Amino acid sequence: MLVEIFAVGLGWFPSGGYVPFEVGVSPWFAHLLLPALALSFDTVADVARQLRAGLVGAYSENYVTGAVVRGLGPRRIFLRHVLPNGVGPSLAVLGLKFPTIIGGAVVTEWIFGLQGFGRFANDSAQAGDVPAVQGVLVVSIVLVVSFNLIVNVVLGKVTPAAQRGV
Repeated sequence: MLVEIFAVGLGWFPSGGYVPFEVGVSPWFAHLLLPALALSFDTVADVARQLRAGLVGAYSENYVTGAVVRGLGPRRIFLRHVLPNGVGPSLAVLGLKFPTIIGGAVVTEWIFGLQGFGRFANDSAQAGDVPAVQGVLVVSIVLVVSFNLIVNVVLGKVTPAAQRGV
């Protein structure tokens, strides 16, 4: 639908292909914007929903009421009390969605005519190139494990509940 509306209908973006960065920032960005949007819509929606639910839940906690009673400003309450406590679920969902993004790259690169990791994985699997497919799997697993490790470390640093000794 993105190609139909923004590339074919309105003519704002190219419908596919890739332009190197050396050609210019504007054409490079125009060729990458639609694939990036298509790949990220699902993840952004889930993360936003979880962030909203976490923030609404954090606003209803007693420590927020206590901060209001102490006379703290809304910005300080949000940044120091609500955001660190409400961001946990959205970070966890982001970690869970990362494998979906890697898998979605195969379809997205095929639709938009891009040469990348997903296209290489697809071409290798169709050609029966077992070592290349094994390499793609190993790199994918390393990426997923590394990203989840980063998410867990960030969760440990950001979330106040993780910093308390139990």
